[in-house]
Amino acid sequence: MSQYYYTDGKERYGPFTLEQLRERNLTVETLVWKEGMSDWQPARNLSDLNSLFSATESFQSPVSIPFTPPPPGVAPKNWLVESIIVTILCCLPLGIVAIINAT
Repeated sequence: MSQYYYTDGKERYGPFTLEQLRERNLTVETLVWKEGMSDWQPARNLSDLNSLFSATESFQSPVSIPFTPPPPGVAPKNWLVESIIVTILCCLPLGIVAIINAT
């Protein structure tokens, strides 16, 4: 049976069996080592440790970009003035529709 060691970045812990590691609440990012490995690796890279992690833990959600509201000041163009001019000078039915949409 393999003996595993893990580190939190400061201290090294072990040796542990697979069942003992289950009680340690490791994450997929925890660095783990066992005999025969050349260097420490994240736990997700060891196939024999996959049973320690749930499927949702291995899923990494996309990085969310914070919402930045538009700068205050200039209101968006609404074409109201142009709609009134078209209504007065030219086309009453389409001008009324344009005024309604502009407001």
